[in-house]
Amino acid sequence: QRHHPAVAERVVAHVQHLQRGAEPRHARRQRGEPVVGEEWSLLGDGDEGWRPGGIQVTGVDDAGRLYVMMHPDGYEGSHKDPGTEVWVYDVETQERVQRIELAMPVISMGMTVGDDPYLMGTNVNLQVDVYSVATGEHLRTLSGFGEETALMVHGAY
Repeated sequence: QRHHPAVAERVVAHVQHLQRGAEPRHARRQRGEPVVGEEWSLLGDGDEGWRPGGIQVTGVDDAGRLYVMMHPDGYEGSHKDPGTEVWVYDVETQERVQRIELAMPVISMGMTVGDDPYLMGTNVNLQVDVYSVATGEHLRTLSGFGEETALMVHGAY
């Protein structure tokens, strides 16, 4: 069973809420209508000042995990700053399960689908960095797009 459509709706609720500087809310769909659940924080002890930021700041994988680009030292308006890490959450338990340190700050990101997904991010040099989700390892950087700019990346279905 694919979790992507239901999780995508949750992501919208999280991002809209986060962009206002508030704690995230957990949204679910029941009988075709979205239902907003209890708020929960993306931040843990010692995470003060971290905020989501970039152009496309979230992604989901087939397992239902939520990926959020984060940067330290957040301030009013820093929602446009690139992410230096991607934090991975299990939305059912509302717990962070992984932190992926990025090789270079990233302005947008996307996920591939399948059993072994990749995280792709457009870095500040407008190149695409590819990471293994399983290990968080930076695998390669794609560049030389000619006149094209890979500003937004999307996983293939």
